[in-house]
Amino acid sequence: AARLSPAALTGGGRARALARARDGLAYLWVEVFGHSGQALARALALHPVSVYRAARRGRARRGEWDRLVR
Repeated sequence: AARLSPAALTGGGRARALARARDGLAYLWVEVFGHSGQALARALALHPVSVYRAARRGRARRGEWDRLVR
């Protein structure tokens, strides 16, 4: 597992580990916890549509992310 700092998640970097972590975070934030993607977009300095797309990609690997919140 890659170790990423919270600051690394901000902005639009496309490194594989970074994008995957962002996908998981967006999935958990939007789909599992039911929070607004716009709020996460502001926190991560991303466009809201990017957060919702990331959540959709994260949903494809939901088994991996759901284990983190059990």
